[in-house]
Amino acid sequence: MKILFLLFTLCAYGNQPPASPPPVVMPDLAEMQRKIEAAHDKVDQAINAEEARLRQVPGKVEAKTQDLLEGAEADLQALAKQFTNPQPLENARLESFRRKFLSLMANRPFLAAVEGVVKHENRKAMLITQLVFFLFMILLRAQQQAKSKNWFSRLLLGFVFTIFTWVGLAYVIPLLALGEPFAVMTRTLWTVFTS
Repeated sequence: MKILFLLFTLCAYGNQPPASPPPVVMPDLAEMQRKIEAAHDKVDQAINAEEARLRQVPGKVEAKTQDLLEGAEADLQALAKQFTNPQPLENARLESFRRKFLSLMANRPFLAAVEGVVKHENRKAMLITQLVFFLFMILLRAQQQAKSKNWFSRLLLGFVFTIFTWVGLAYVIPLLALGEPFAVMTRTLWTVFTS
């Protein structure tokens, strides 16, 4: 269903210029350092305010201040650990995806193929063909399942027809209708994301 929606979107919005990809946001060390310093300043202000309040009560100042300092130090260490030690698995996945995405955006034949797919004149005919093919496959599957004698053959027919339907909708019909740009686009996506 997602593929059908994607193909519909490509056909419907083909005359619009392609939008630029969203920037990849990576954590900035200066930003992390600024957040840690801001948290440290906030804790210092809270300690100073509490210390000023406790100066009015003689004898309890040192104990209360020591408790606040220990709590603030623990909070700062937890904050620093959060910003300096990200999850290595997520970081590696993000870095891998970022490299693959940037290699796609630097690949001129891929970008030309995407533009060719979006601006192709056969988009509307392809969409109509996909709709007719989808309805034909639903009717053919229903007819074949009605002919079958047992539940397992019905289940198997449903599975096989579903696979043929989605392969036809997502790859065969666009390949026949859009031609070389679609082939270049799918081949490049396959090679980049399977490597």
